[in-house]
Amino acid sequence: MGALFPNEKERGAHLVHDAIEVVQCLSLTSRRMAKTLRAQLTLGLILAAVVASAQGGIRAIFWNYEPVFVDYVGGTHVGLGYDQDLNEFVSFGVDLRYGVDTRSWVANYHSAFHLSDNEAGSFYLGPTVGLRQVRSDDPRMLFPLGFRIGVRGGLEQFYADIHAGFHYNVGAGEPVTFSRGSDEFDLQTGTFCVGLEFGWGWDARSRRER
Repeated sequence: MGALFPNEKERGAHLVHDAIEVVQCLSLTSRRMAKTLRAQLTLGLILAAVVASAQGGIRAIFWNYEPVFVDYVGGTHVGLGYDQDLNEFVSFGVDLRYGVDTRSWVANYHSAFHLSDNEAGSFYLGPTVGLRQVRSDDPRMLFPLGFRIGVRGGLEQFYADIHAGFHYNVGAGEPVTFSRGSDEFDLQTGTFCVGLEFGWGWDARSRRER
């Protein structure tokens, strides 16, 4: 029994040492998580403040047509978007659209130069860039680059956006095929897009005070 006692003491010491390391590890992890949460909260508050003080609007994409595959009639997309005016003649928007027929999604960013003061209805044009996931026989991630023109209402309460554009799908590489029953459809390198969307916006404080 006396020969076993030292081993028990060593075992106990090891257990205590391991417990201390676990506590230290948990403490370090909790501090890292707290820092991450503080950073995320700070970023969220900054973004919320920017959005609240800017002239912006949330847009519902009720109908957006972009035939992604050759000879395939399905091209209907639905989704959500956000618009923000940077000044009287420049704005930007982001869209997240889901392909109803092809079960694929695309996220787009577009910048716009307005031909007249965008506080009221105005024509605009500008470039677009995005990220598209195609749910085909061989799922692929693409990068649509393009150009968009349209007419949009002022971002104060209800507004509409009617637009058309063209996208070139970068990154297709090998042919991408979508199967529907016994039919197969190839991905189009270039796609056209038309949309009719409605939103609700809020006016910037600086513009209300003018």
